[in-house]
Amino acid sequence: MLTLTINNSLSEMAALEPFTVQMGREFQLDQTLVFQLQLALDEAVSNIVNYAYGEATGMPVTITADVAAADDGFRELKLCLLDHGFAFNPLAEAPEADTTSDAEKRQIGGLGIFLIRQMMDKLEYERVGEQNVLTMIKKI
Repeated sequence: MLTLTINNSLSEMAALEPFTVQMGREFQLDQTLVFQLQLALDEAVSNIVNYAYGEATGMPVTITADVAAADDGFRELKLCLLDHGFAFNPLAEAPEADTTSDAEKRQIGGLGIFLIRQMMDKLEYERVGEQNVLTMIKKI
C-alpha cells in the first residue's frame, strides 16, 4: 500500500504527480492508466483542497493506493481519499455536468466528478465518524 498525506493547499498538489508515477512503478501500470489516475486525483484532490475545509489551512488530505485481486480474476487498483472536512458526498450532492449544451452556456461545476466517473470503474463515498472517504476503483 502506498500513502501520501498533503495539506489542503493548491501548492501541495504538486506531490500528486510523483505519487502517481510511484504507483505506476509499484503496481506495474501502463502510462495511459497513470495519466488517467493523475487526472482523476487532480480533480478529486483539488475539490477537497478548495472546498472541504472552508477557510481553514494546514488540514490533512490523505490518499492511499493499493492493488488487490478482484472477483472476476482481474486486479483492482483502489484509491482512497480521506479528509476531515465538511461532510459532502460528491457522488450524490455534486451537480450533474451538462455535457450537451454549448460550452459558453454551461453552468460551472460538476465536470470534475463527470471526468472521474468516466475514468474509473467504480466510485464509493462514505462518512466515517468525522471523515469523508472517497474510494475510486479501477480494474487493471
